[in-house]
Amino acid sequence: MSELSSHLAKQMDGGRNAAAVAFSAWLVRRCLVDEPVVSAADCADMLQVLSKLAQQRAPTEGPQRLLDDVRAVLAAGAKPRPAAPQSAQHAPPPVDGELDAAGLRAREQARAGRR
Repeated sequence: MSELSSHLAKQMDGGRNAAAVAFSAWLVRRCLVDEPVVSAADCADMLQVLSKLAQQRAPTEGPQRLLDDVRAVLAAGAKPRPAAPQSAQHAPPPVDGELDAAGLRAREQARAGRR
């Protein structure tokens, strides 16, 4: 995961690659906050870039909320769980430049209801 984190951090290109930013935010939320299967150290490069972007950009709720949620998980001492089988993993959200966590959760809940 740390290699992927490094790669995605570079791909975010200082926030100019909206698709990479959105995917990285989704991945961090999914793998570190919602279903902790990795440690913060595994996502360090992505977290560093997302943190810089949250500080540089006009204040939006999405990136800052994600970082607040990551801090809360770390403060609670959540330990990574074993990864789910491949068939149980979810596809990333469509890229639209938004980092709205509530929208992502609603979409995941809708998918779970269809199964």
